[in-house]
Amino acid sequence: TKTQNCNTYYGNGQSFLFACDDNDDVEVYRWSGKNHYCQLCQVEQNRIAMGGEGDFGLILEDNFSKGRTGYCATYSNPPLVEDGHFEIAALEIYGPRPFNLLS
Repeated sequence: TKTQNCNTYYGNGQSFLFACDDNDDVEVYRWSGKNHYCQLCQVEQNRIAMGGEGDFGLILEDNFSKGRTGYCATYSNPPLVEDGHFEIAALEIYGPRPFNLLS
């Protein structure tokens, strides 16, 4: 299995962030092209982040129980939730091919 360097951004301009409002309308924030800070996995800090230059656009931390969001140049997004902090009730992960979580 290929692993990523834990302190190096990876990914490409196909990534994006999104937010849903109270009317279930979806706002998509595509890669701006301003930098290449698409995804970051920091195992030592127990977090995964997307975006950079300013704040992280989205960061999942504390064993995926909490998250934060702020403006980042990577996606030119505003904070995705009003106060910038949230608790994670459930997390779904999708990928282009099957994987075994127990291997």
